[in-house]
Amino acid sequence: MKNIIKLLTASFIMAGVFASCHKIDVAVKAELTPDTYPQTAAQLTSASGPVYVSLRSAFAVDYWFTQSCASDEAVLPTYGPDWIDGNKYLELHRHTWTKDNAWVNSCYSYCANMIGTANQTISIVNSTAPPSDSKNTGIAELKTMRALAYWMMLDMYGNVPLDTAYGSTVLNKNATRLQVFTFIESELKASIPYLKATAGTATYGLPTKYLAFSLLAKLYLNAEVYTGTQRNNDCIAACDSVINSGLYAIEPRATYLQMFYPTNGPSMKEFIFAVPFDPATSNGYMFYARYDLNRNLGIRYLYSGSTPGAFTESCYES
Repeated sequence: MKNIIKLLTASFIMAGVFASCHKIDVAVKAELTPDTYPQTAAQLTSASGPVYVSLRSAFAVDYWFTQSCASDEAVLPTYGPDWIDGNKYLELHRHTWTKDNAWVNSCYSYCANMIGTANQTISIVNSTAPPSDSKNTGIAELKTMRALAYWMMLDMYGNVPLDTAYGSTVLNKNATRLQVFTFIESELKASIPYLKATAGTATYGLPTKYLAFSLLAKLYLNAEVYTGTQRNNDCIAACDSVINSGLYAIEPRATYLQMFYPTNGPSMKEFIFAVPFDPATSNGYMFYARYDLNRNLGIRYLYSGSTPGAFTESCYES
């Protein structure tokens, strides 16, 4: 009897399963499909958002530590054993880091992730957006951001893989430092005609012609180190392109410190390219202020992520 009951129960269950299985063919009702997005200039800008989020993610942490704590600009004192963190700060200060240093590793991953995100976004825009001036500008902006990431890699690591094809599973070997230099130079020069030549609210946080010229200037300034051949005249020409635009100026003493206020922005004439850091655009954390300022200054400046009253430690800059 028990076996009969079990058999009947199993039969009912199987019948229910098969009865509930049917082909689902529902039309896509989402507004954002490859046929409709990204199409307009505003949509192209929004579609490129992940690249700028990727830039901001570790620029003021991993990248800042490798650049500033490895120079005389800043030092992170060890206040207790929990600050040692595997000697990753001490090694930067003493110039004794190796490939195993945590900041060396994480900064490489940071730049590589930005490049990968740019590759993906470029692929999406190329395959979905119709031909237009906005598309040309959008692609140029994305390639300029990718060039920025590659310049960081070139400057810090020298010979790195040139991965520019999204979806490729081929493990590329390291390119020579000269090859990486040449790639960055060619990408920037090809992008400049399509980049915007304005400065202000509309282009704040976005790459313009003058970011591209600034990157070329950085590239040429150290060309002898990167390639063995000096490019000083090209560096001067790139700098002149920025200066002669008339859009930028050294802030006078009266307004100099305002560049570092939480309320800074497009009004600052010294900013050629800026990475916005504020609670509205960084999920409640202002890592740049958190690491650059004593946390007790949160009482005065009310920057997000501060812990006023408790901490007196910070990174100290000279």
